[in-house]
Amino acid sequence: DDGTSIKNGNLTIAGASTLDVESSGGATLDGVTVTGTNAVTGSPSVAASLIEVGVSSTATLLLDDGATVTHGTLSIGALGIVDVETTTGAALHGVGVVGSGTLQIDNTEVTPVPSTLLLDNGTTVGSNVQLTVGSAGTLVLSGATIDGSVSNSGTIDAKSGTSDIVGDITGAGGSIKIDQGATLELGGANAQSVEFTGSAATLKLDDPTHFTGNINNLAVGDIIDLANIAVL
Repeated sequence: DDGTSIKNGNLTIAGASTLDVESSGGATLDGVTVTGTNAVTGSPSVAASLIEVGVSSTATLLLDDGATVTHGTLSIGALGIVDVETTTGAALHGVGVVGSGTLQIDNTEVTPVPSTLLLDNGTTVGSNVQLTVGSAGTLVLSGATIDGSVSNSGTIDAKSGTSDIVGDITGAGGSIKIDQGATLELGGANAQSVEFTGSAATLKLDDPTHFTGNINNLAVGDIIDLANIAVL
């Protein structure tokens, strides 16, 4: 807390252990490789490792300079912010993100900073998490599920595997890309443009009547899957 910064190196969080950020000065993981632990069921059971931010008081955790978190749970309380604001970005590998706080990528109001957050390997973001992509931010998805909505003023990039955004996509000036061989499933309303950037890419629309965006660069081999609409 109080502005603590850990730079580079490895940080391991054992099962049922907690890294807690709960002060207004916040904390920074700068280029750190964090290895958490998933929950173990059965007997004996072990709870997942936990990173808590802003559960009991206002707090911000910065993920800078390529910081990564693998496995475990990231809990962002209503008073918490997890922020990615550097060009080398950050990544969450197989992490369960829960809570009702904010996960933001380049949400700087003064000078936008090109920033990237990668969600992959089964990472899930809970329906109450406020996920925001700023104008210079990029959210990269590779086998990730976002159960809520995304406020996107930057770029959402479905890089590989199958990813799912269950809620609405809102925000001004944002766009979406689907790379070669990737599948992006959209469950809510969306008015942003979708660009196919490689062959054999798939856009699946669970609610096609509420998709009003443009579709660009559709090529032979790409697929648009319209759920609940029969093809005659």
